[in-house]
Amino acid sequence: MRTVSQDRLHQVLADLHLTSDATLDPATLRRLAEFSNADTLVWGQYARFGEQIRIDATVHDLKNDRRILLKGEAANEKDIPAAIDRLAESIRQNLAVSPDVLKELQASSFRPSSTSVTALREYNRGVGLLREGKNLEAEKGFVAATKEDPQFALAFFQARGNLLQPGLRQ
Repeated sequence: MRTVSQDRLHQVLADLHLTSDATLDPATLRRLAEFSNADTLVWGQYARFGEQIRIDATVHDLKNDRRILLKGEAANEKDIPAAIDRLAESIRQNLAVSPDVLKELQASSFRPSSTSVTALREYNRGVGLLREGKNLEAEKGFVAATKEDPQFALAFFQARGNLLQPGLRQ
């Protein structure tokens, strides 16, 4: 089992001429799976109600034509990382894989090195801008992330990487 990388997913979305906010019908989901060689898709959305945040996720096992709806809740923004961890555990438990694969997935799960939601948001904004070729703007996102969380190593790496590679600058 392997996870489709974020870069590969964005490439598939671009190849299919889909925007990140496109509504995905069953036929489009099958095409996404086909283009990315995925047997299981996970997608979701979130909604904010005052301070509370609800995350709805769907796990779609294409081989067995099985869909599982999962929900996660965070009392506020600071609780989002813990809510995502709980939701990720629910997703892992609902995958049709052996216990050994499940343990491997848990061990290799991506864990961001920041618990600051604002820092993670700025980092993701920087990654998106970098993907669009807007390197100077991306650098600002990475720097903002490091200001929000001075211990955010990945953001420091990206910010420093952009500074050290003048050929990438706009």
